[in-house]
Amino acid sequence: MTERLRIDEKVLGYRRLQGKHWFYSPDMYSWSGNAILFKQSDRSTGIRDRNRRLIFENDILEDNVLGFLEIAFDDALGRLFVAALQENGLYSLDWLAERSGTNSFVWKSFSFLQEP
Repeated sequence: MTERLRIDEKVLGYRRLQGKHWFYSPDMYSWSGNAILFKQSDRSTGIRDRNRRLIFENDILEDNVLGFLEIAFDDALGRLFVAALQENGLYSLDWLAERSGTNSFVWKSFSFLQEP
């Protein structure tokens, strides 16, 4: 499991669980046991966009068919899902994973960024 770590809208780094131990990285390349302090974490989907960028909870994607998509977590179901923002549709991560091989979507932004 990999998570993106942040304080509000500032991404500070990442952590991943290996066995019983957490490892931390500022850039997903060099990992250590040195903890990064954070307030929020976003779960990884394990799926990459057409530019090979890893997609996380709270990411906004642009799909060439459905337009803008948001990755969100459903507390009641305990799992991530995909919300098609322009058509108000909900999709599973399996649906997104199938589309990842078609180069149909690209990461655009974070949903936690706020307009001033």
